[in-house]
Amino acid sequence: MRAAVENPAVSLIRRLQVIRFPLVVSVIFHHNGMGTVRLADGVNMSAGPLSLWAQFIQGFISYGLGGIRMPTFFLISGYLFFTGFDRGGDWLSKKLASRTRSVLFPLLIWNAIAIVLLLIAQNAGPTRVLFSGAGAWSQSIIGFGWFDYVNALLGIRSDPILYPLWFLRDLFLMCLLAPVYFVLPRIVQHVLGKR
Repeated sequence: MRAAVENPAVSLIRRLQVIRFPLVVSVIFHHNGMGTVRLADGVNMSAGPLSLWAQFIQGFISYGLGGIRMPTFFLISGYLFFTGFDRGGDWLSKKLASRTRSVLFPLLIWNAIAIVLLLIAQNAGPTRVLFSGAGAWSQSIIGFGWFDYVNALLGIRSDPILYPLWFLRDLFLMCLLAPVYFVLPRIVQHVLGKR
């Protein structure tokens, strides 16, 4: 009896899920800091002989393997961007429209919500003191010029106002540059005389 042939698209999704899981774990390890780890039985992993192992494992996953997590996510995204590539037609415009909806719009919407909430928080009596002085959101945005608001939305010269969304900005920029990445090797080959 012959084994059923798996659909290539399903096979690709399964392989990407296998790759994605350790990358997500690495992001979690990197962002949690693991200053003190207490196990269910009350053992403190940050003290005693297990501490060095816990610190090594956390450091290895966060920083050793961690250096590949975001580049790999971007690589996967770039690969998926070019799946279904078709030289003719409006393939590129459809892909860019899709990425505009799935990447750029969430970046703009969430940052716009943050700007509105921050404007309210910086001007409302009870919360004004919490959003003044020192801190990430302490700069008054009431006096922002138009470019400051654009920068807060998109993160042109610094991170967007919701700085954890930097990767959406960078991912959309990579999508815009995808045609260059596609054509550039062919231009280089042509210039060097290789076919």
